[in-house]
Amino acid sequence: MKKSHVRFPKIDEGRIIEHTFTVENRGDIPLEILGYDVECSCTSIKYDSSPIPPGGSLPLTLRFDSSGKKGFQDRYILLETNTVRRTEQLHFEVMVRAGK
Repeated sequence: MKKSHVRFPKIDEGRIIEHTFTVENRGDIPLEILGYDVECSCTSIKYDSSPIPPGGSLPLTLRFDSSGKKGFQDRYILLETNTVRRTEQLHFEVMVRAGK
């Protein structure tokens, strides 16, 4: 993965933010994302479930809905893969200002 961490600028509560990560296959066999686990339903990801060929890459879009959230948000997403490690981790941080 080119970059697995992102820090967003401050946002107002209720705003939805997105970021696209690039998943790269540096191995010798097709890389498969078998599923993912998030800390809460406020976070989701979208990706093409097709195997990534060796040397190939795939965009993976993170979506965070800040409705009902306030203060510093520090979230992790675990990707289940067919690699030896079995998981890859994405991470994002954002400060959410309370709504009025």
